[in-house]
Amino acid sequence: MRRKERERGGRVRLTLAFFIAAGALRAAAGLSLTEARVAPGSSAVLSLRFSAQGAQVAAVQFDADYERASMSLKAALGAAARGSRKSIRQREIGPNRQRILIAGLTRDSIADGEIARLFVGLSDNAGEIGHAIVLTNVVASDPEGRPVALGSSAGTIVVDRQAGDTVRLRPEGVLNGASLLPGPIAPGEVITLFGSNIGPANAWEAATDGAPSDAIRILFDGQPAPLLYASVYQINAIVPFGVHGQTASELRVIRGDQVIAELTLPVGEAAIGLFASLDGTGPAIALHPDGSMNSHSNAAAKGSDLIFYATGGGLTEPESVDAEIAGEQLPVLRLPVRATIGGVEAEVLSAGAATGLIAGMLQVKCRVPPGIDGGHAVPVQFSVGSVYSQPGVTVSID
Repeated sequence: MRRKERERGGRVRLTLAFFIAAGALRAAAGLSLTEARVAPGSSAVLSLRFSAQGAQVAAVQFDADYERASMSLKAALGAAARGSRKSIRQREIGPNRQRILIAGLTRDSIADGEIARLFVGLSDNAGEIGHAIVLTNVVASDPEGRPVALGSSAGTIVVDRQAGDTVRLRPEGVLNGASLLPGPIAPGEVITLFGSNIGPANAWEAATDGAPSDAIRILFDGQPAPLLYASVYQINAIVPFGVHGQTASELRVIRGDQVIAELTLPVGEAAIGLFASLDGTGPAIALHPDGSMNSHSNAAAKGSDLIFYATGGGLTEPESVDAEIAGEQLPVLRLPVRATIGGVEAEVLSAGAATGLIAGMLQVKCRVPPGIDGGHAVPVQFSVGSVYSQPGVTVSID
């Protein structure tokens, strides 16, 4: 189902509706989207909120149909779902369709509140054509796996040519590259930018495409940020170490000689985020000493060592250099690092740069506490100084 309403002044209303064939089931829980009013070519951030209304819902899945040629869609986990120990998966299942699953390895019920954020990038002609995102095939289950009916509430994006200046990048769209959470940036932090028309039409990746593209540049107070990936709606970059000591930094996205996006962002000493397999949540990217990946079938023994990968640890000693690849002498983090596994403090054996990886990528080696309970979803969390990594990251322990 798709609805387009043209209004005076060139306004186009885009309706994002949720549908479910509930059959004889009585609707209990409900989903709703906030409204955003933006100019063509702008980015929008929509909050997907969940209300249990007395029902127990442990997992939600839906398909998002949209006009990919004129808009992008990226979903990130919301605070309520993170607090309920859920993960988010997003997969393209057709030319114009994304499937989004919010679930977890636990049977915890999802709490009321924001369960996802939808980052939408609109093309420059979106205001004239008008497009809808239609969410279909919505299903939900309770902690026992039984179906739960969902009520629905329509949300809207109002594309308004008179809404003001085109906003291609918003502060909420600047995320830690590991946790996919917003917040103060830190020296050497890998960040992900979600916006509208902020990168090149043809995707570029540092790992495979050689030298950085000179068409797109990211500057922090005039300092160039190393680029890892750039596409029309997403850029991955590394905050220069030179922002250290500042309380705020001016971010600019430049295409050729033109500034296409500009933001002032708060700066902190650290913004630690752990890399995990499910867009910031779920099983950690963790290696055993033999180089094999920690997993359900390859769990860590109590008392053994694990190596985790992270970013946002702040300054190192000796000082790391922007875009430099770590060699044999590995800089270590200046701020104190602590870790817990299964809620029990774990000994941190080392924390700093990762061999063979670009400055800003970190590896933290710690020892699994011998007295903890094992399992396939044992929570792990790190702190650097007074800053904690995101909740919802787990490891498998025998």
